Amino acid sequence: MPTEICLRLAKVTDLPFIQQVFREVLPLYSGLMPGTFEGNIETLDQLIASEQPFSVTGLSAELIEVAGLPQGFLAWAVLDAGPVYLASLHFLASARRQGLGGRALALWEQTLKERGFRSVYLLAHREATWAVNFYLKQGYAVLAEEPSAILALTSEQIEHLLTPGLLLIGKTWELNL
Repeated sequence: MPTEICLRLAKVTDLPFIQQVFREVLPLYSGLMPGTFEGNIETLDQLIASEQPFSVTGLSAELIEVAGLPQGFLAWAVLDAGPVYLASLHFLASARRQGLGGRALALWEQTLKERGFRSVYLLAHREATWAVNFYLKQGYAVLAEEPSAILALTSEQIEHLLTPGLLLIGKTWELNL
């Protein structure tokens, strides 16, 4: 029987954990997206020092807990264009490759469906094949590769994130109301 997994809104006291996860993920992405994860770590330094919630970044953060212990987190926002944007889905190194990502993503998607959202978009670097393959395995598809095509489908809200090599990946579902 799989261990219970749950999502909960991150609190200010959870920010050091989120920062730890970013530090553990940094080696995977530093060559592909230089400065991105370092910037996330610096932002968390500022939030921790000022005791501000993660939401001041414009994103919601949820901890992914397994048997009551935090193992990862996801961060997301609703784009002006309507879809939900998944900014981060990361785990501690010790919690990777155990099927937790797929389970957490499915649980999160279910909560989105219940709230009336029909689609999720995210950006992944084309050379981060582990990430691209993970999302494809979860039923996502590559929607756009060029910045202009990405912006046409999303919103100017994410324009500042666009760097060479990023893919727009997404998933849409039918709502059964």
